[in-house]
Amino acid sequence: MLAANARVQIELACTQLLNAYTLAIDAMDWNALDRIFVPDAIFQRTNMVPLRGCGQIKDFFQTLATKRLALGTAHRTCHQLTTTLIMPADALQATGVAYVLVMRTPDLHTLPAPMTDPEILIEYHDAFRATEDGWRICDHSARHIFRSVAFKEPLTAEEAARLKPAV
Repeated sequence: MLAANARVQIELACTQLLNAYTLAIDAMDWNALDRIFVPDAIFQRTNMVPLRGCGQIKDFFQTLATKRLALGTAHRTCHQLTTTLIMPADALQATGVAYVLVMRTPDLHTLPAPMTDPEILIEYHDAFRATEDGWRICDHSARHIFRSVAFKEPLTAEEAARLKPAV
């Protein structure tokens, strides 16, 4: 059984990783993901085949940003990490569940941007692992719980091909 102070330190470190992840996504700082995920991380979003490895995760976000820019659908996001529960298994492993509200605005450059209502409520399920460089996410799953009527984003053929086949 973990001592109370060790449990709190793990909870804080893992919560900080989730905060760092949401801030990296909002800043489109894909290189920051190297400090958040282990190199062989598994990453899964709603209805997608899992990505394997930090390189695939970074490529996914870069490709998505490039696609949105080319289609004229680029936007500023704000991921608001809300409810978070981190559950240490031992001194080297933990799991967590968190909720994230996502707001978007089409204006990439002007601040302050117009305030919008949240478009999506996402539920994160994560597995964390202690490494030589500190705690990292080794398995990240994100699923949409609620989507507003404003949420509209068409899939490319490549993205549609990655969707899980219906069973």
